[in-house]
Amino acid sequence: GGVPKEIVLPFEFNSRAPRLASERLSREEEKARKVQYAKALTKVPTATHGKGGTPEDALTNCIELKLAEDTTWYQYDVKLSPDIKGRKYHMEVVTEGFKQLGTPCVVAGLVAYAPKEVTKDETVVVLKLEDERARRVSKDGVFKLTVTRTTEITTTRITQDVVTIVSKIIKSTLDVCPSYLCINRTHFDFDTRKDLQFDKETVQGLRMTLTPMQTGSGLGLMFDIMHKVISKTSCYEEFNIKSNKNNALALKDTIALTTYSARDKKKRTVRIDDVDLDLNEDSKLPELNGGTMREYVLKTYNIEVPSGQPLLVHKTLRKNSDTGEMDIAKEYYLPSTLFLTGIGRSDAGLRRILTDRCVVRPDVRFSYINKAAAKFFKMFVPVAKEWGLKPESGLLTVAGRVQPVPVIEYAKGEQKSGSSWRNPRNGCFAVPYDVRKVACIVPESIKDQWPAIKNILETELQRFGGKKLAIRTLPVPRFEKAHLGAVDKAEGAEVIILVTESKGEDNEAVYKAAKRMVFTKGVVSQVVRQETVTSPNESKNWSCGKNIAAQIFVKAGASLWKKQACSYPDTMVVGLATHHAGDEKGRGSRLSVMGIAASCDKELGKYCPKHVVLPAGCTVSTMLQAPFKAVLEEYHEANKQYPKEIVFFRAGGSEGEVPVILMEEVQRVKDVIDQLFDAGKVKFKPKLTFFLVLRDSQLRVATYTVQEGVKAAVNSPPHFGVVIDTVVTHPRFCEFFLLSQAAALGSPQAVKYKCLYHDAATLDVSTYQKLANDLACMYYNWQGPVALPAAIMYAMRHAKMAGECLINEDNTILAVPRNAVAKQPFL
Repeated sequence: GGVPKEIVLPFEFNSRAPRLASERLSREEEKARKVQYAKALTKVPTATHGKGGTPEDALTNCIELKLAEDTTWYQYDVKLSPDIKGRKYHMEVVTEGFKQLGTPCVVAGLVAYAPKEVTKDETVVVLKLEDERARRVSKDGVFKLTVTRTTEITTTRITQDVVTIVSKIIKSTLDVCPSYLCINRTHFDFDTRKDLQFDKETVQGLRMTLTPMQTGSGLGLMFDIMHKVISKTSCYEEFNIKSNKNNALALKDTIALTTYSARDKKKRTVRIDDVDLDLNEDSKLPELNGGTMREYVLKTYNIEVPSGQPLLVHKTLRKNSDTGEMDIAKEYYLPSTLFLTGIGRSDAGLRRILTDRCVVRPDVRFSYINKAAAKFFKMFVPVAKEWGLKPESGLLTVAGRVQPVPVIEYAKGEQKSGSSWRNPRNGCFAVPYDVRKVACIVPESIKDQWPAIKNILETELQRFGGKKLAIRTLPVPRFEKAHLGAVDKAEGAEVIILVTESKGEDNEAVYKAAKRMVFTKGVVSQVVRQETVTSPNESKNWSCGKNIAAQIFVKAGASLWKKQACSYPDTMVVGLATHHAGDEKGRGSRLSVMGIAASCDKELGKYCPKHVVLPAGCTVSTMLQAPFKAVLEEYHEANKQYPKEIVFFRAGGSEGEVPVILMEEVQRVKDVIDQLFDAGKVKFKPKLTFFLVLRDSQLRVATYTVQEGVKAAVNSPPHFGVVIDTVVTHPRFCEFFLLSQAAALGSPQAVKYKCLYHDAATLDVSTYQKLANDLACMYYNWQGPVALPAAIMYAMRHAKMAGECLINEDNTILAVPRNAVAKQPFL
């Protein structure tokens, strides 16, 4: 389609990914963008390996899936007459048609792939199906399948088409097995059920991810294990809908599982989008041609349903055969035919039991993975042989490197290591800040304990730099409105410390009011629960007081950490993250917030946050330039010069969004830098390095031993700072995995860093691996290393706070005075 033959597209080019224009692209525009993308890829750094660190081999949850040499697959356009609206049934009918042609196939929309050639031009297959679904679509159950060959796909190189076909083959293998049910890309094996208390049971799920490998001989298939909780009683009984049908409202926005098996002999998952209290099991529905749900369930599944049930609504998008547009279609369900999945916030006891039952220690997790992989291989090997695939049994081991422990100053030159640490009370900030006016809003229930708590806070605040400190106490009764009134009365305070009694919905409004003052008045706020500062253990109270004081001073503008002997001179680190406000539907129905946090000191310890509210349907790239310009000016104001190098960490994207991020977001950042240079503000143009950071990489690593020739994970997490940039990374482009958090238990996922742009001809990837590891130790709200760089953590925190506090329930944006924007606190 116009893409140069020498360019192999390594990432999915998805025409439905976020774009500047809301309209779908025409074919000509699609071709032009693919060519633009291919040209942009020539500037992406090639695969390089870092140096330094202590070598350490690691066991991964990945196997190698080799492709037979000179294998050819065939792509066909398929057309069904009459058309089938349901995607799943459409795939079944097309698969049945290819069986009559003597070959298996996998279906992706209106395209099918087969390992054998069935026609060189066009052929027609007539199918006669006897099931009820066929009669609903076609009166006599006859379908005409027109198959047209379009191209050949060879496996000499790993392209996106190859990855798509292999992923479809894997999914189809599990879909035909009755015990597996696919929920959100995870296949849950109902043969692994285990009973819990509270009428619940757990089901173990298998999730697989394909990735190109540096060996060049195939793909990496990553296995991971997760668990889902399912009720053993129906929603009708669990929520006591018989006594009060309004109880069904609690089911909105939940995921349920059918109590019956559908036509394909499997249960089905349902997202409950709405609850219609005006309809019941005896209401006549146009979607059922005037029939009722009672009649439909009895006829189809031979199930008698109780009376007095409101209808649960699941909404889907379906193509209108008359207009060609996508319409919202409704599917109805009854509470008595559904099990609820997952556990609610109130099930604390169940959470504890689940934690004990579903142990995720490295040795146990990898044992689960080995058993699940063995079961999968038994089904997959015969299918793989037909397609020329050669799966290798046994998990891969890779050569990793442990980064050196970062040396970072806290207090008076004290060094902190790469695990949890404690700091003495006689320290001070690397860059202090003088906080003076503090207002403390506390409930009257702790008035007897407050003098001692106030003494701790006063001592810690003075130690951290508050020389002329004045603490004012505002006691309030145990009511939300009283707290809100006290927040309004705290005029003139630089800092508000708000103590709430416990968790709950009332405290959410109090928290929101306090945080809004950050944006509207530039006031630093700290919300603390009562039990946090009223422990009978005095040592714990002193520790909490020190942490509260540290967080307050960081928000006020102090620098908590300082990189000792900083090896990144004149470098600005930028983190970008987004927050979809309100509900899970995302930017389609609610506004989103983009947060940016950039370092504004040479030690990478002080960050300036900015946020932008994204209108519904708007992408990050359209609003990126203004906040990026703002943080550049903040850096210039603090250092009297612009940075010589900018390292950009972008979180929240995915592999499928790489083309959009590369062509639009990276270009917007480059445009700002070019404008800075063209205006004569800098003599040398700042260099840009842009990383996409993928938190959900699916790669897990563990230390291991070899027992009787078999590699087995041991019950100890891998070392902090493990970097992997071989074997399981992309064969052509620069990326690496970093395990930066120090996990006391479990086997955490490694974070994937994908370099999308670098100004220089060669990339010293070791520098950026070390930088990412160092920044993971410099997040102010945790005394230890975290999974992501501090810049991203600050951007995520700021975007979430802005999204929760600035966007009202009616989707309106809270007006922020211009003078307040200039004095928003630092992070």
